[in-house]
Amino acid sequence: MNDFRPWIWPTVLGPFLTTYTMVGLAHLTFGEEVLLAGHELDSLLVGLFTMGLFSSVLVVMLIVSDVTFLKWKLRKLPTGGAAWLSAMLAPLGTFFLWARIGWGDGESVPETLAKIVLPMLLSCASLRLALGSRP
Repeated sequence: MNDFRPWIWPTVLGPFLTTYTMVGLAHLTFGEEVLLAGHELDSLLVGLFTMGLFSSVLVVMLIVSDVTFLKWKLRKLPTGGAAWLSAMLAPLGTFFLWARIGWGDGESVPETLAKIVLPMLLSCASLRLALGSRP
C-alpha cells in the first residue's frame, strides 16, 4: 500500500464525527443544561473541546493498534467501510466499557489511570481486530 489516505482519513475523522455528533445531539436535546447551567454556548464549546481531546486520544490508540497488528502480521491496515465503522464505533465501545467497569474507586492514581486508558485501548484494538482483514 503506497497511498495511506484510505486508511488515515477514517482513522482520524471517525472518532471526531461520532463524539461531535453526540455532543450536538445532547446540546439540542437538553439545551443549556448539558454541562454549565445557564450558559448555552459555553456548555456546547466545553463539550466540543472535551470530546475533541477524547477523540484525539482515541485516534492515537487506533493508529497504535493498526501499526501493532500490521507488525505482528495479524491484520492489514483497514480501509473503506470497515475502517470507518471501527473508527466511529471506538468512542461508543469505550463508553460501554467505562459504564461496565467504572472509573476506579480512588484507591490509587495508577488504578484510576488504568481504568480510564485500558478500556480505550481495548475498544480500539478489539474493533480493529474484529473488523479488519487478514494479510
